[in-house]
Amino acid sequence: MLIWVVAVLIALGAVAYLLSTATIAIPKPGGPHAVGFTSTTVSSSVRTVTLDIWYPASSTAGYRAAPYNEAALRTMLAKYQGIPAGLNRETPSFAFQDAPVLAGRRPVVIFNHGYGSFSKQNASTAQELASHGYLVLSLAHPGDSLIARGADGQIAQFDGQDEVYQQLRAAQNTPAFAAGLATHLAAQRRAGTPEAYLAATRALTRTPPYSLLGPLRQRWLDDTRAVIARLSQEGDDGIFKAADASRISVMGHSFGGVTALDIARTPPPGVQRVIDLDGPWLEAIGGEGGNTPDLKVPVLALLSTQNIQRRQDLGLHGTFDVSLRQGRHGGHIIEIAGTAHMNFTDLNFIPVLRRFSPLLGRVDNRRMARLMNRAILEFLSRDPAGADVDRPLLPAENDVRQQVFPAL
Repeated sequence: MLIWVVAVLIALGAVAYLLSTATIAIPKPGGPHAVGFTSTTVSSSVRTVTLDIWYPASSTAGYRAAPYNEAALRTMLAKYQGIPAGLNRETPSFAFQDAPVLAGRRPVVIFNHGYGSFSKQNASTAQELASHGYLVLSLAHPGDSLIARGADGQIAQFDGQDEVYQQLRAAQNTPAFAAGLATHLAAQRRAGTPEAYLAATRALTRTPPYSLLGPLRQRWLDDTRAVIARLSQEGDDGIFKAADASRISVMGHSFGGVTALDIARTPPPGVQRVIDLDGPWLEAIGGEGGNTPDLKVPVLALLSTQNIQRRQDLGLHGTFDVSLRQGRHGGHIIEIAGTAHMNFTDLNFIPVLRRFSPLLGRVDNRRMARLMNRAILEFLSRDPAGADVDRPLLPAENDVRQQVFPAL
């Protein structure tokens, strides 16, 4: 489920809790390569977005481990959550700042976080992918992300006075907020025909928070397209020189997952596949389609099964079946029992959250991370036109529901 405002506020509070501890319990990457980290910006004709980048490094000797929680993020957490920045001790990651890039051009994964979150939200998965040879670019959207930086290095803060944000805050305080979402998600699950599914999808898209996020949805799509275009430019001797622009995958969580699915509808050259981490199936931008087989690349959707908010089932389990069944380019759905919305992020590594918020489900957090990363790596490694594309991504387990939709 896309991060609606109450979840954003709770999630950022949980991140503050995470960052105030001495150690972030994120597993060490398991691939054969050391991991480097850097940041840069990409400018379009409209605005500049920040990129945090993880990549396979040739050496990390003499380089400093990049922090998960740099000073700018700690400052913003203090501003929005009232947590003194001095209490949020800097914690090193497994990626090393500006370490030399391993030679060669690498397949690219472009990641978008959820609304109101930040670019290091899924650092554990980014590090894991980089250790297996991928170049991972995570976007920060100015004003919509907790922090972003302009080309001049100045920080753009999350805009708490933004009209959309204020409308979302008002909407989530109404009794009908969660109930309306649950009603339309249930209609997607039980839809027996494409027509019924389309009606449910249109109703969901026109319900808060999604009805309010249209301008942001288009902005994030434009930002992502600008990054993809940047990868194809010639004559670059910086970090983008390591990018293979013919092998791009787009991944996102929550609202970022919506962006990934929007890219899949009209993929730019080089985009081969899309990964959605618990972002809902919404009607296409502009209102056309919605349930039609309009995704042009294979899709992997990892969906929540235990996302209970205000006693309403907001999990996305069962809501993609009709859409991917109608598609022509194939897809996978994986639903792991006990997963809530934030188990697909690094908040997954704070089991204590189960005690006071519904953001994490009952799933074993370490196992969840292993299954998610294994599925992503397997999906990325397959040739979209290869003979093995229609096999399940994970070994069969009783609490893991897998569906494979062959390409037509």
